Amino acid sequence: MPVLAGRADEALLNLADQYDLPYRVFSLTHQKVIRDQLQDVALVLNCAGPFAGTADALRTAALKLGCHYLDLSTEASVNRRAYADHECARASGSVILPAIGFDAVLTDSLVASLCDKLADIVRVTVDFNGPVSITAGQLKSSLREMWQEMVLPCDIMTQSALLACGHSSADIPLEIQRPLSTDQQRFLFWGRHLKPLLGIGLLRRGFDGLIDRHYKHCDSEPFRPVSITIRVYTQDSDEVASELSVTPCVAIEYTVISSLMAVEHVLADKIMPGVYTPAHALDGAAMMALNRHGDDDQAGLELLDINIDDLEH
Repeated sequence: MPVLAGRADEALLNLADQYDLPYRVFSLTHQKVIRDQLQDVALVLNCAGPFAGTADALRTAALKLGCHYLDLSTEASVNRRAYADHECARASGSVILPAIGFDAVLTDSLVASLCDKLADIVRVTVDFNGPVSITAGQLKSSLREMWQEMVLPCDIMTQSALLACGHSSADIPLEIQRPLSTDQQRFLFWGRHLKPLLGIGLLRRGFDGLIDRHYKHCDSEPFRPVSITIRVYTQDSDEVASELSVTPCVAIEYTVISSLMAVEHVLADKIMPGVYTPAHALDGAAMMALNRHGDDDQAGLELLDINIDDLEH
């Protein structure tokens, strides 16, 4: 049975009441506390951003216990540290899957599929045909990445996908184009000007509070499907050698499906211990097949070979 966990009581209590699930509240400050709470847990699915404040602590504890660890991180610096833990994960018997949300999963699956079919690839481009909604956690993550990595928010939202594709496709040059909504453009504007201040903890916490209070205004169309087009260029010509377009369900729904698929695969021992990108760990063909917005949840689960009864028990 799933166990809800978090750092605050109120939100967990509401979910626990709604779904009649057990829950645990604990801090991520001390490793002993985390390990005590995970002693009887087979797998951790971390959905709590900003991941700079949650991923390393939970992944470290999971590796010590031989527990599997999955997350939805879009933070490139966090994911780099996860990919560096491959040998530790193999030794502990843990499967580590960072970045199993919409951006990295679909981009990595599409790019890997085309790269497997074609030789002499010199460049791959990925075009998101419409702004992709972003969560409050991603906004907070962007603030931290802007300061730590010294990059702009429009770059931050693509770095996780770039990193995953780089690990999956032998470092083939990849370009990702993602248009920004009006609200995201405002965030980019203020991000450029406030960037020198983001290293001040008090101010950064203040920005986090503003995001929490005004998140509903961050994106005007959070549930609109977005189509993605992948183009592959080879050494033989500057013309497109292969092109593939998909229109999946909206990002948040896709992330739910990809997360459930990853959990099912890991618990069913379909993945050997180690650290993997989405294309290496998940069924890429199934992830690409989910390109019809409007399918009901059960149909989507069946399409992706997810056994919902196993997940419930």
